Amino acid sequence: MRRHSVRLTLVVLVIGCLVAMAALSVHSKSAPAYIGNVRSYVFHRQTCRHLPTAKNRTYFDTRAQAVDAGYRPCRKCKP
Repeated sequence: MRRHSVRLTLVVLVIGCLVAMAALSVHSKSAPAYIGNVRSYVFHRQTCRHLPTAKNRTYFDTRAQAVDAGYRPCRKCKP
């Protein structure tokens, strides 16, 4: 009985790791790194508390893209 529960635990851990790795790879390819405000020309990290509303957002993959487009970094999240 104990051997069976150890195997089951191991299988569950391996499956959990595979699912987490798949989610990270999908997330990193599809989600932009920075979110800009089209009205104020300020760009933020995805985790910033001061993100603009959905209708005022534009997306950038790199910090350089945002700066080249004329956006300045947020003073709160400091991207």
